[in-house]
Amino acid sequence: MDMCQMMNQMMGAWGIGVMLLNFLAGLLIFGLLLVGIIAGVKWFLGQGSPGGPAETALDILKRRYARGEFTKEEFEVKKRDIA
Repeated sequence: MDMCQMMNQMMGAWGIGVMLLNFLAGLLIFGLLLVGIIAGVKWFLGQGSPGGPAETALDILKRRYARGEFTKEEFEVKKRDIA
């Protein structure tokens, strides 16, 4: 009895197809698990800094002055207050 006949006898009428399907399903599950772990780690590490360096109070003050929300004198007073 050769190897193919032995495998067919052991696996019944379905043959190697079921074994191949189980292997592919296992690969799919492993791949999804791996992608989930990577996404979770990236999400966890990204919680501390959502989009880059934090904006300082002076940056906000300069932007508001540039928009004309207050005068030069008010800007200087506010700048001294935050320094």
